[in-house]
Amino acid sequence: MKRAVISLAAAVALCGCSLLGNFTGSDPQNLAKAEQGLTLAHLAYLGLGDGLKAAANSGLLKGSAAAQAKTIYDKAGAALDTADTADNTANATSINEAVTDANSFILQAKALINPQVAK
Repeated sequence: MKRAVISLAAAVALCGCSLLGNFTGSDPQNLAKAEQGLTLAHLAYLGLGDGLKAAANSGLLKGSAAAQAKTIYDKAGAALDTADTADNTANATSINEAVTDANSFILQAKALINPQVAK
């Protein structure tokens, strides 16, 4: 449970953040910063997974809300897959677009665990 709480806290801190901004173009620095954003999104996604599991196990998240969270979580994973593909082609613009989508889905799923996130 402690790991789940720490992971969820990390996801809250990292997810949806635009600390690095969106970097576009073929400049190697822009690509490196886009990849950093992708790494943060992956960490947030992993933390969210632990948080969703803990919320489901504790009964905080159940029924249709749990199903909705799973669907949104899967969409975040698919967006990260798209970002990884863009990373393989060194396309900073596409990485950023997919990371933005993933972060949006992560925030939506977090809001189902803690409605205060949405406010």
